[in-house]
Amino acid sequence: MCNLAIIGCGNIAKFHVPAMKAAGFNISAISGRSGTVDYLNGFAKQFDLQDAIVFNDTNDLLASDNWDALLISCPTDLMLTYLRTAVRKNKPILTEKPVSHNYLELREFLEYKNIHVAYNRRFYQTVRFAKEFLLNHEISLVKVTIPEKSDDIFNSQFFPERLPINSYENSVHVFDLLRYLLGDIFWTHSESIASNNNYKALVGFGKSKRGNNIILDSCFNSSDNFSIQMLCGSKRLMLKPLETAKLFDGMDVQQPSIEIPIRRYSPVLQHQIIETDINNMKLGFALQAKDFRGFCNGKKSVAATIYDSYKALELIENLKR
Repeated sequence: MCNLAIIGCGNIAKFHVPAMKAAGFNISAISGRSGTVDYLNGFAKQFDLQDAIVFNDTNDLLASDNWDALLISCPTDLMLTYLRTAVRKNKPILTEKPVSHNYLELREFLEYKNIHVAYNRRFYQTVRFAKEFLLNHEISLVKVTIPEKSDDIFNSQFFPERLPINSYENSVHVFDLLRYLLGDIFWTHSESIASNNNYKALVGFGKSKRGNNIILDSCFNSSDNFSIQMLCGSKRLMLKPLETAKLFDGMDVQQPSIEIPIRRYSPVLQHQIIETDINNMKLGFALQAKDFRGFCNGKKSVAATIYDSYKALELIENLKR
């Protein structure tokens, strides 16, 4: 049995706990913000963590010896403080993404090989299908759409230097997947678009280490969905949303009719995968926990490392320039 300690018992931890227990972890300790003992006790009771010691002070949890692995699922602005202490234990650590909102702050951790970052979408079967498609096809073009939601009001003269935090909390998932699928990416051109009608966007053109051409469309508050599309001749693989993979090949021509007096062209769907949960757990979390359990036992992992998180954040930062 591997004892797992958890720092941060908010909404995201509620998804981690069932997955970690199913993967064979024993939750041995939990902690949260100072003064939240009552909440932590309620959390422990809700998830049947009868063996878990509740720490009011996270530093006391980190100093204790009753854990073999650590999950850090607290707010991003607190993660680095705890991570600096935790890495000295030289034990496996899984920390929620993106770890920081500034990729430069992650440089001090790049030497550590015991830190994984919870980019759970890497474990989607749709993403595995896309990775296999890439291995078997000469991809000519990759189109990426990131319609990040933002309630932030910022003057266009500062755009895009001050991006909404959601760009790092949510959009970074897509940047991590791009690197996971294509390898390192280099932007050849990027620019911001801002107008008086509050339309704001980041557009970019880039190349992957594999030689793929990439077109990025990131329009804030756009009526769209996150998507990654890969084109190979007449074939088009579309992850839109990321939980659905659709492979199209060819076009179905519908001739004009009395009802619709125009010729219509519809892509022919050849194959479709829709992500499904495992035992009612949040998508990707069960396999992510299983992978982390294997990592604790010295097995090879496909999870994102702290270096991967650093590079995903760097992609966003470089796009802004």
